[in-house]
Amino acid sequence: MSLFGSRDKYPNLTRITESLRAHLGLELTAPGDDVVANLEQMTSRELLHFDNLHSVEGMQELFRVRSLRAVVDTGMRVVQLSVATPADLEQEIVQEHSVRKVFHVAEQHTGQRIVHSHSAPMLGAKPAAAPVVTGPPAAPLTGALEHLEALERLLPQIVDLFLRHGRLNTGDKEVIRKILPTESTIEGRLAALERWQAEVSRRMRGLHVQRSGGSFLLASTEAADKPKLDETYARRFDAVMIWVSKLIKAFEHTGVKFHNKPMWLPH
Repeated sequence: MSLFGSRDKYPNLTRITESLRAHLGLELTAPGDDVVANLEQMTSRELLHFDNLHSVEGMQELFRVRSLRAVVDTGMRVVQLSVATPADLEQEIVQEHSVRKVFHVAEQHTGQRIVHSHSAPMLGAKPAAAPVVTGPPAAPLTGALEHLEALERLLPQIVDLFLRHGRLNTGDKEVIRKILPTESTIEGRLAALERWQAEVSRRMRGLHVQRSGGSFLLASTEAADKPKLDETYARRFDAVMIWVSKLIKAFEHTGVKFHNKPMWLPH
């Protein structure tokens, strides 16, 4: 006998409840009839992802696919489900990302804004219309960051490869693909790369890659001059590139070749 009735009557609900308890230590509150009907329509493939839960965010993404809102009470350690429209859920995602804390450089460095009308969207986002640039041309990337855009294009390929070989699941991908720069400056793009690195490192299964270097943030951006800022950017970017190279090598050691590894990655 399960928490909400017999296992035979609500098998999907029982399985999800047990997965939440086993993997996240959360209890599911008694759902409404509309929620139960939605859960019982889930396919075996969808339910399989609940057997590999690693985070609350991933769990919420799995429910969002079914137009269900999952609200977690961290104090009581319970989850409450309710039906929501896709538009409402999308709006909530936008609001969640808008309150994410990021590190911003001082105003004197805003001239380094990078706009590439021909470039691909960051980390696999949907293509947008090319912006109309009416001001002065954007500052070119320094030599140390010449492969920044190429790395941004590479990361979605790595996620898709890991998904096909069971290193990530679809819930993980849904979270990772929403990691976008909060601004088009070098700082914003590097911060997005570092968040991507942290999420992939936390979610992937069967692989472990030690982080390279540390956090290269200036003690005082107000007093920092441009050469020091460029050096900090270069070190942060190098740390991510080295980690990605080690990640691909660790994956290839499992016996699967990654044919798209570029020559500019550290070897």
